Amino acid sequence: MAARSPATALSGSAASGSSCVRILGRGNSAQHLRIAGNQLLGLIPSVANPDVVLLNVAVGVLLTAVGLVEIEGNVIKDFGLDTTGNISRTGIGLIACNSVRVAGNQLINIGPASVTFGPSAGIAVTGPPFDRAEVVDNIIRRSDSVTQATDSTIWRALYIGPLATFGESTGFSAVPLANNQFVLVSSAAVLFVNEGQQLATAHGNFMEALSIAPAAEVSTTGSCIFTNNQVALHAPSFFEPSQLGNAREGSVFFPGRTAVLLASQSVIASNNIVTGGFMDLDIAQSSPFTVLGNITGNQIRVGGVALTTPWSPLNT
Repeated sequence: MAARSPATALSGSAASGSSCVRILGRGNSAQHLRIAGNQLLGLIPSVANPDVVLLNVAVGVLLTAVGLVEIEGNVIKDFGLDTTGNISRTGIGLIACNSVRVAGNQLINIGPASVTFGPSAGIAVTGPPFDRAEVVDNIIRRSDSVTQATDSTIWRALYIGPLATFGESTGFSAVPLANNQFVLVSSAAVLFVNEGQQLATAHGNFMEALSIAPAAEVSTTGSCIFTNNQVALHAPSFFEPSQLGNAREGSVFFPGRTAVLLASQSVIASNNIVTGGFMDLDIAQSSPFTVLGNITGNQIRVGGVALTTPWSPLNT
């Protein structure tokens, strides 16, 4: 399904087979879109799908340059399970959307579980630009049956950040101009955009990833609130210390396995349960931040060093 409209609502539908939802806006802040209560099951069974070939990416719901977005209460399951090719697979992909709320969705079995393919995500909110991104109360799992990765796919349950960092898997590239201006370029459109405020919130999500990358990553020029999430990273066994010999973190031979990476100008990380990484929670900036009430299996790091007092005793 594809649409172009100043105001659109898609709700209560069921889709399966080769279709997907793809909407291209005009970058006008008056545009608004709500996608709610849909069941999108078994989409893109073959990466030879013409839309996939055109975009060079498989995305269940792909929105570009829509002003106000609400994606709520949908189920996306068994998406892009074709084991051939290395096309990226993403459940919900939002590019250059100003104000975004993604809430109460279930994304399960996104891409094949044991095959290496391009950088992918359950939910990806990329810019520039975006002003606000709120991702709350979602269930995001690469697989509901496999519990140990055996491949080298970069698969994030949640990614909020620059388009360039996520790779070319979205079919767009961002060209920087002066004064925080950018040009977004794809085979279908050219958009002139601002950087945006980039205020991100991830709250109450369950995220489970089979990946060599963080299960959740937020990288913005604004603020990040990361609270009440449960995150599990299942990295392949060749990431285990016993398989790495004398390699140490920071060397090119050591895969920097981090379960959650938060790289924003200011960060609040609280009341999360995070497991599965050598470093469970990595906050890139040293100030300002609040880290409180988190339960992790391994290290929490802030600004490149282990969390210290007064914060370390307040986390487990």
